[in-house]
Amino acid sequence: TPMQRVAPRFPDVAFEHCSGIVHLDNLGTFEAKYYEGTYVAGVAAGHMSESGRIGFVGGFPIPDIVGPANALLLGAQSVNPDVTCSTIFLNSWYDPGREREAVNTLVSQGCDVICSMTDTATGVQTSGELGAWSIGYASDMSQFSDKHLTAFTLDWTGNYLDAARTVADGTWVAEEHWGGLAAGVVKMSPYNEAIPAEVQAEMDSVKAAIAAGELHPYRGELRNQDGEVVVAEGEVLSDGDIRSMVWFVEGMIG
Repeated sequence: TPMQRVAPRFPDVAFEHCSGIVHLDNLGTFEAKYYEGTYVAGVAAGHMSESGRIGFVGGFPIPDIVGPANALLLGAQSVNPDVTCSTIFLNSWYDPGREREAVNTLVSQGCDVICSMTDTATGVQTSGELGAWSIGYASDMSQFSDKHLTAFTLDWTGNYLDAARTVADGTWVAEEHWGGLAAGVVKMSPYNEAIPAEVQAEMDSVKAAIAAGELHPYRGELRNQDGEVVVAEGEVLSDGDIRSMVWFVEGMIG
C-alpha cells in the first residue's frame, strides 16, 4: 500500500493503517472484529427468515470477509440450527452491477435475508426492491430500504483519539489494534421496528454477552463444510486462526 512505501521514508512520523497487515517501527494498524456484529445480526436473520435460507455477498474471499460470513450463519443457527447461508463473492469492493446480480441470484434461490459486505448500499437497496430483508455493513443503511434489519457499523473515533493522544505525549508505539463491541469499534445500528420486541431484547442480550466475553461467536463445536470438527466442543478459535480463516462452517453454501 502507499502507506507501507511512505512510512520508511519518514521514520520520525507515526503512521496508523486501517486494515493493514504490515507493521514497522513507525507503522501501526487498526481493524475491527466484524464477526461480532454479524453474529448479532445473524440472530435477527435467524428469527426473521421464513425460508431458513439467508444470503451473503462479499467483496473478496479473504479472512476479514469469510469470518464475518461464518459468524452471520452461526448467529442465525443459534436461533434455528437448520438455517443455511448461500454466499457469492464479487472479487471487487465496488461493483454495483455485479452486486445487484448477486442479490438477485440469492433471492431467486430462496434467500430472504441478505447481508452485503461491500463498499456500496446496493445490496440493501436491491434486497428491499425484491422484498427481502437486509443487513448493512459499516454504516446505518436504513435510508436505502425499509427492509433493513440492522447494520454492524464501525466507529474508529477511539483509534484516532488514542493515536493523537499518544503521539502528543510521546508514548506512541506501533501496535496492532483489533477492537469489537466491547471497545465500541463495532456498533449495531437501530433495529427495524418490524423485529419483535423479544427478538430485539435477545439481540441486545447477545451483544452484551459478547462484549463481556461471556459468549464467543467461534466457540465449538464447529464443523467445516465437509462436516469435519474444526473447533472442539467448548474450545474457542484463537485470534490468529480467526484472522486467517479461509474455510466455511457447516451450512454455508458457496
